[in-house]
Amino acid sequence: MTIAEDVFRANQRRLERLQRSWPATVRLDDRNETPIYNAYPYFFRAAFPPLPDRVLHQLSLAFRLYADSIFIVDGLVDGDSDESGGLPPLRLLARQFESYRLLYDLFPSDSRFWDRFRGLLATYADACARERGFLPAAAGWLKCTEEQAVEISDGKACVAKVVVVALGELSGDERHVEALSRTIAEFNVAIQYLDDLTDWRSDLERGKPSLFLHPVYARCAGLDPTRVAPGEVIAVAQELYYGGHALRLLEGVIRHVDRAAALVEGLPLEEWRASLSRLRRHADDLRYGIERIVRRNVRRARWRAAAAAEIPGGLIRAGGNGTAGPDVAAPTATSARADVDAALTRAVQFLESAQLEHGEFPTYVHLDVHFQTEGRYDSSPFVTSFVVYALSFLEADATRMLEKATMFLLEECEAPGVWRYWTSRSPKRIDADLDDTACISFALRRIAPDLDFGNATQAILSARRPDGLFRTWLRPEGQPNDVDSVVNANVLLWLGDRPETEPVAAKLQQILAAGAETGSYYYYLDDLALYYAIARAHANGCRSLAGCRRSGLERLGARRRDNGSFGDELQTALALCALLDWCAGPESRVDRTVEWLIGAQRADGGWASRAFCTGPEPPGPPSYWWGSETLTTALAVEALAKYRPRAA
Repeated sequence: MTIAEDVFRANQRRLERLQRSWPATVRLDDRNETPIYNAYPYFFRAAFPPLPDRVLHQLSLAFRLYADSIFIVDGLVDGDSDESGGLPPLRLLARQFESYRLLYDLFPSDSRFWDRFRGLLATYADACARERGFLPAAAGWLKCTEEQAVEISDGKACVAKVVVVALGELSGDERHVEALSRTIAEFNVAIQYLDDLTDWRSDLERGKPSLFLHPVYARCAGLDPTRVAPGEVIAVAQELYYGGHALRLLEGVIRHVDRAAALVEGLPLEEWRASLSRLRRHADDLRYGIERIVRRNVRRARWRAAAAAEIPGGLIRAGGNGTAGPDVAAPTATSARADVDAALTRAVQFLESAQLEHGEFPTYVHLDVHFQTEGRYDSSPFVTSFVVYALSFLEADATRMLEKATMFLLEECEAPGVWRYWTSRSPKRIDADLDDTACISFALRRIAPDLDFGNATQAILSARRPDGLFRTWLRPEGQPNDVDSVVNANVLLWLGDRPETEPVAAKLQQILAAGAETGSYYYYLDDLALYYAIARAHANGCRSLAGCRRSGLERLGARRRDNGSFGDELQTALALCALLDWCAGPESRVDRTVEWLIGAQRADGGWASRAFCTGPEPPGPPSYWWGSETLTTALAVEALAKYRPRAA
């Protein structure tokens, strides 16, 4: 049972006693669920000198009553006509009376608390008035920006800040009042993002469309939210989910939750942090679910369109060259996305031309890290796994490429479902390893979940050291082996969160927290490869890596150059993928990085070959380096495809 549930039950008993003084038709309480604000005094008590339990109980009940009265105010302002539990104005009167009576017992009339309470209420009232200026009947309809919506949500959170002002006044210690006020505001903004996404349909049907969804409504030409037809609701849903808006809203949830957590770092507020973590996990789960469903439906729509048009290949866009089918709506390119779409189209054409007949995307080995000397073709399945993963994010039809690549990867698979770095076409031999096995297995499962290529789980688990980290090579105990942080991140991507991978997640968080990235890997050349691998695993469901996000974003911010790049084309693509997987906010200037990456694209649609990994095995010094145009292009495609829903 959480602290919020404990406090809720205690307050229910107190409310029942207060209810005896009021008519049964004027209910002081009509909630069945547990409101989080009910427990705010207990969440934040540890940030202040100790207060008597009686004071906390009284403050909690007063705040509960007042907050509930504010919900009635919101309903009256919005014109809602729900009259359950008694007339709304009478419920408002009763709850505010009982709340003020409890507060006057704690704060004398000349206390500074009342002036500060008034100031917060005034800010709340101003936010409500500003919000009305963006309702459908107002002149500002559809002119609300996301920044304005955040400001209004922040203002409406001012009533919630009263509790920390009260705790500061009662304890005589106000050192943390500002930080706690801000963490509450960030939390409430995150909740508003989530509520607007969750309740958009009912809000629209009531004629009270959500502020954060104004960009969606603006894309639905002729929409009249005061008289919404069923077909228009479907159009809004299609734009919301397939236009990328839902994912942007969830990124907003995650961004503001992370800010809320950062504001209380170092304070002993475990229950509050746990609440923030639950909200973040919920948003992460929703994002993953929406991405999966949209990707599946777009792929289904594309296949239907291709079949209907009898076009064997090429760039077929659902809703463009074909129709999406009655149950699926595919996103359509807008002029604002033209540069990204054009870059992706050229890149896909380049990859088509670069794919070898047997399905491989080629890799080249060089004898110098800067690729000043000519590279030599070195047949490997490794690069192909990155191309397959990147193509899975496209709306364009890459079916033929994926089919050929899949057949190539399956041909190189060995029992019980493992891969080696060099293929059967290479004269060089090498042991099977966890890095190739994890990356290839995950890529195949992503595009073909039902594909049976064996089960190497036990073989992989057998490669663990006593400390729980994974060795790179699938070799008998006692033979030379090593532990590489990027390899371990890729193994975590494949196996997912489970007891056996907990030491890996802990070690990766430790590495980033200590700034010990360099030296933690042998086969990669740059910390960006580690950030990419960790962020990719986190974005694909490894919640155990959530603690890496803040450190990773800080390091990426320090690496960014003034022109938006992170070095060369490969480094910039890796960084951009990590930023997008970690839902980086506006401060990361992702748009500038995208501009630079598109500007670096060659006329043939590809990006330059750069060194990505190296050998031989330790302890030998790096002597040869691998990379290819198709690898850099694949990472650029992945980054641009993930960015595309953000394009305004």
